Amino acid sequence: MKVIGPEGGRVIGLFAAEEIRSPAGLIASDFVHAVKERYKFQSIPDITSGDLSNLSFKTGEAEIQGRRFAIREFVLLTQGAVADALTTDDAEAFLRDLLEWGMQTFGWREPITLNIRYFSAVVVEFDEPILDLLKGFRDVCGIFNAALWNNYGLKQQYGVRNLTFSCDPAELPSSAVATDVGIQRRLEIPFSANRFYCNGPFKSAEFINLLERAEAALKAAKAGN
Repeated sequence: MKVIGPEGGRVIGLFAAEEIRSPAGLIASDFVHAVKERYKFQSIPDITSGDLSNLSFKTGEAEIQGRRFAIREFVLLTQGAVADALTTDDAEAFLRDLLEWGMQTFGWREPITLNIRYFSAVVVEFDEPILDLLKGFRDVCGIFNAALWNNYGLKQQYGVRNLTFSCDPAELPSSAVATDVGIQRRLEIPFSANRFYCNGPFKSAEFINLLERAEAALKAAKAGN
């Protein structure tokens, strides 16, 4: 498998607001201005309405341990915070930096309970066509290929465009992560390139490793047939 590149990493930190905020509370105007200046966000929330339940900052940057990277979006919610960057490592580093800075600047406290959720997207090229790795799927496509020719005179061949792996939502607890793993053809790229946009609820580096292991498992199953 060849990794073309990451497409996004989102980290969601869920916490109890009363554990983090200082006893003096949060002065929204000071917070928004300070965050904008520190991380150079180009879009900041409008707080004139008085609704502070969803403060969204967009198009910023962070420099941490000598490395500069982009922050696509940062959202502060009543019970959590969301950071979008190119990878989950970047997003997580930003949130940690934000918390440590906030403790010094606004008197925030280290959260007692903190639940982290990860979501990653990466573009990869698999070594072999997915149809060749999924036993029986080429035969299934052959059934539809014949019908396409019989009905419309088209010789184009069916292939796998999207695959989704999911847990049964009826069996998941209400607090569970969104479990779907998606593997989708990259738009405007020929099927022959085997290029896919993949997304799932994992850290970026871990997700790449999981995709490599999944492809290796399919190859091993194919070789054993």
